Amino acid sequence: MTLTEGATLRLPDVAREPRSVRFPPGHPLMHSLLAVPVAHGATVVGTLYLVDKVGAREFSPEDERLLTLLAEQAAVVIEQARR
Repeated sequence: MTLTEGATLRLPDVAREPRSVRFPPGHPLMHSLLAVPVAHGATVVGTLYLVDKVGAREFSPEDERLLTLLAEQAAVVIEQARR
């Protein structure tokens, strides 16, 4: 699966996603997915991925909010390390 640069993605089941592509042999099975960009301004430096939420079928909007906060902090740290 490819993500649009800077896009957040929250899926209850990766296998049912039409944009999903095959994973390489031996890749662990994944079900729920939450992916958020690590961006500083308009510059995307990476993506944080969480899979298979424990205790729930899918990730919640609150999970997304918290991971987005973490990604924002990571972007600041990365930008500072580049100076």
